[in-house]
Amino acid sequence: MKPTIFTLTSARSGTVYLRHLFQNNVPDCACRHEPFFDWGNPTLFGPAIYDAFAGRVERVRARLAKKRRYIEHLPSSLYFESSHAFLKSAYLAALEFFPEMRLIHLVRDPLKVAKSEAYRQHWRERMHAPFHFYRGDDGRRHFCWGLTGNEDIFQAFTGEPAELNAPASARGVAPCASPDSSNSSPAPPLNRPQPLSLFQWYFLQWIEIENRAIQFLERHHLQDRCFLLHTPGDLNNPAKVKAMFDFFGLKTRFPEIILRGRKNQSIGVTTVITKQDERECQAVLERIPPRFLEIFQHPPYVRFPWNERLRSARSQNTDLAGALSGKMRSREADVREKEDRRRQPSTF
Repeated sequence: MKPTIFTLTSARSGTVYLRHLFQNNVPDCACRHEPFFDWGNPTLFGPAIYDAFAGRVERVRARLAKKRRYIEHLPSSLYFESSHAFLKSAYLAALEFFPEMRLIHLVRDPLKVAKSEAYRQHWRERMHAPFHFYRGDDGRRHFCWGLTGNEDIFQAFTGEPAELNAPASARGVAPCASPDSSNSSPAPPLNRPQPLSLFQWYFLQWIEIENRAIQFLERHHLQDRCFLLHTPGDLNNPAKVKAMFDFFGLKTRFPEIILRGRKNQSIGVTTVITKQDERECQAVLERIPPRFLEIFQHPPYVRFPWNERLRSARSQNTDLAGALSGKMRSREADVREKEDRRRQPSTF
């Protein structure tokens, strides 16, 4: 079977540029990003994501079987795909079709990922871009590149699917501003059911994707097949890129690494995290169940400077959950004591 490399990551994390790094440096490699117009090569976005959520694994398998046939007919000796669809659908059955696959875990600051993803979706809504939404079994429109909003991590906040996929005006939230804008209004309170902002939604999606990455690697014991890249720094470090190629045993075209290629940046826009973004992030972290933050207490995340807010939030949420559990036990004991007293016969 032809060697294949897939990517464990979220969108807006350098996947386009990573594809160019392979294309410019690795000979005899078929390099793909999101193969929408690659005839015979399924993308695993859109309805495939809903199929994965709904447990329709056979449909995911059918797409992966088609992808394997496509890859085997390519003349190149190596296939690399940098698409962020893997952890949204393909991961459920990928090892059945690519048992020897290798992986790249690409990680970026979650606030910057969320800000950039929210801006891109809002931009598509403004442009009325066609074919970017599909309708799921729940009757709602879903963004082709995102999760469904029905996953457990979203239910922890509203008890209902987050209305990500309706236009911003219909969701009852202000449209996401450009990544370099500032807003002094307070973050939406999360102490009562209400739609999340797009930024908050994509922040939660990033946490879900990273949980899936770690669980996938640990469940299948694939840590020794996976190379970690922290973006953007590692992608612009020729020594780190060379180490990645050496890890996979890949020869390069030239002695020196070529750092060149399109980076898929939003034209005229810089991703800047504002005070409003930090408040919205904090509002999410105050409510998220601690189990979703457990992975951030361990490598590789402990080495990243942006991880401190996730580590501390997990400790605070665990303490709060313990305190609430203690109060509930105390209340239950009081109720049982009163009930026992009521049942005791009266004496005169």
